[in-house]
Amino acid sequence: MIKGKKVLALIPARGGSKGLPGKNIRLFCGKPLLAHTIDLAKQSKYIDKIVVSTDCEKIARIATEYNAKPFTRPPHLSTDTALVADAIKDLMCRIEEKFDTLVLLEATSPLRTVELVDQCIEQITTQEIDSIATFSHADPPPTRLWNIEENVASPFLSEANPWLPRQQQQGAYFLNGLVYAFHITNWLKSESKSVFFGKTASVITEQLSVDIDTIEDFELAEYLYEKNNETNI
Repeated sequence: MIKGKKVLALIPARGGSKGLPGKNIRLFCGKPLLAHTIDLAKQSKYIDKIVVSTDCEKIARIATEYNAKPFTRPPHLSTDTALVADAIKDLMCRIEEKFDTLVLLEATSPLRTVELVDQCIEQITTQEIDSIATFSHADPPPTRLWNIEENVASPFLSEANPWLPRQQQQGAYFLNGLVYAFHITNWLKSESKSVFFGKTASVITEQLSVDIDTIEDFELAEYLYEKNNETNI
């Protein structure tokens, strides 16, 4: 809780994954990948409850083992094309407790820090905003991207000059998926299909970010996680 506001952490974790089957329960540095995000949420100064939204019994058991509350989502919200926003609305209709702020933490982004999570919660509580999300610098920026059609290359942005020095290129950012947070009441009223809505704030971070979707992503994230922990010892 922060300033009298109750905070709910939601970790969406489906059982199905085409890129890396079973990734949420795969051992990552000695324990299931999902468990790392649960344990990090438990370290937060402000999070009051941790919920795991899933369609998988194994994931639900791991959630319970690590002291998070599993919520079974219906099959139509567990497909590859289902929106996280719809799963959140389903959860809001079924959960008995009332919360002011929701923090969305993807299990596939294990490189976040608890300091970043708490920073986002503090900002959304103290600023006049509806939602907040974390961003990373895009490298290369869109002005250095190319389009190739029938083996002919052209700048992806027609007005861009890819040959300009890096310092003269227009900077860009991408949503890195480390943290999303929003005011629940405002979000429900907006009927938004995105958790980044309304009057927004952005946190630009240099923290490592790997969104795990393949075995290569998994191995890279595991390596970076271990190296970071060595540095902090």
